[in-house]
Amino acid sequence: MLGLITGFALVVTADAEDHPLSPTVMFDIPKQSLVTALQAYSAASGVAVLYESGVETGQYSAPVRGDLTREAALRELLGNTNIIVRYARSDAVTLQTQPPSIPTRLLKAFVAPRMWPWTYFM
Repeated sequence: MLGLITGFALVVTADAEDHPLSPTVMFDIPKQSLVTALQAYSAASGVAVLYESGVETGQYSAPVRGDLTREAALRELLGNTNIIVRYARSDAVTLQTQPPSIPTRLLKAFVAPRMWPWTYFM
């Protein structure tokens, strides 16, 4: 299920660095629940924001104030969340949670089940 602010994107093609800087927009978004902040961002910037349901759960935005590019404002709004931005078009983004680091995934793959009174690695 996708949480949808506005618009729809089928293919994620590039990162923000691949797009020319957009004109600046005046933002005044206080710290609030991430879903509410993303709605305010979309309304102010004209950028469609798409994300999988649950990405925003329990997350809060950082405040965004000032005359900023759309890209800079979104980076600031997401602050220290574990969310990464992918640009489908210059006016549409998708948000995803950052996957776990490689060491964590490797550790989980190599930890054996507790079949004996002790834990061992294979």
